Amino acid sequence: MEDVWHEIEFYVAIRLDDQKGARFFQAWRRKPDKDLPANVKVLKVKLEMPESLWTLPTLRGKMKSDLKEEYDLFLEEMEG
Repeated sequence: MEDVWHEIEFYVAIRLDDQKGARFFQAWRRKPDKDLPANVKVLKVKLEMPESLWTLPTLRGKMKSDLKEEYDLFLEEMEG
């Protein structure tokens, strides 16, 4: 039996703090339409999740991300 996959999109904002580094700021279902401070960057996140995972009470372990390298470069740019 083949699993049914669903695509989930949302937006995450990360704020760069001088003392604490990059931290989660806020999340939205749609692209935010308000002005954000200069030290806040918004990332569009797209996940593909199998429907079988929805029946589990919790997700364990780590999810593989094809964007890890791009995210690491983004953090370096924020800190630099």
